Amino acid sequence: MHNKLSTNKTFAVIYRVASCLFAICGVLVVTGVLENAIDPVRFLAYTVQSNIWAALMFGVLAVRTIATPKGESYGFYPRIEMIVTHAIFITMLVFWFILAPLMASSIVGLFTSFENMAVHLITPLLMLIDYLVFTKRGELKPTDPLLCLIIPYVYIAQAMALGLTHSVFYDSPGNHSYYPYSFMDVDLLGAWVIPILAGLTVFFLGIAFLWRWVDGKLK
Repeated sequence: MHNKLSTNKTFAVIYRVASCLFAICGVLVVTGVLENAIDPVRFLAYTVQSNIWAALMFGVLAVRTIATPKGESYGFYPRIEMIVTHAIFITMLVFWFILAPLMASSIVGLFTSFENMAVHLITPLLMLIDYLVFTKRGELKPTDPLLCLIIPYVYIAQAMALGLTHSVFYDSPGNHSYYPYSFMDVDLLGAWVIPILAGLTVFFLGIAFLWRWVDGKLK
């Protein structure tokens, strides 16, 4: 199944163009653009930024697929796609296993909200499926999992810079502070933020190294 789909140009083009448009739609909805009520602060959320990375990745893959002759493999840039897929996969895991439980009172609404399902579940799964279907197994280098920290750590640097200077105030369900997520709130948690972020780093790396190990075993 993997080999047939990975060389089916029609399927690859349709899948990637549709996924790109869906990812863009999810971002536009969650940021209020489609309702003409744009909220610039929402663009500072890791969820939104990881979905933007996914949309860009789908766009690049779609263009490359269209430009590639029929019958060839349409798995391009496996190392870069791993980084982007890991970033948005973390979005899904952190939301459903850390943030969603904190919003237990509105858990039903999470499953019935298009914007929530789009950016926290559907687009991450579309990105993961693309990686699994199209990229070749065993192409990742031993140090590639470390590269998966680039997007999360660039985001952490951005969030901390804005939070420590009190430049942006986040007013969302379950969070009213100068930090986008409660576990990053230095004003509330103080130095405890450091071991929390260290723990998340270990978690992120664990997933990345497990990813590469499984990818190699499936070669």
